[in-house]
Amino acid sequence: MTNQALRSFRNEYLQATEHKAFAQSDSGAWSWKSNRTTREYAIMNALIDCQKQNKRHEADYPCKILNVDGEWVGNQ
Repeated sequence: MTNQALRSFRNEYLQATEHKAFAQSDSGAWSWKSNRTTREYAIMNALIDCQKQNKRHEADYPCKILNVDGEWVGNQ
């Protein structure tokens, strides 16, 4: 996780309201979304935003969901 992503995760994401999801790519791109109506929307919105930031590397280093509603998850 990049330093900026880690700071955002610790200082903002963890305190954000549910439903929330945090996505990141091995390229360094990342995004998180919160206050969604369902876990699925949070996951979808975080992935879409991460992929927009990761256009150049998405084929080789796709964005993955790391955390949903404060719980660590496997690769999706």
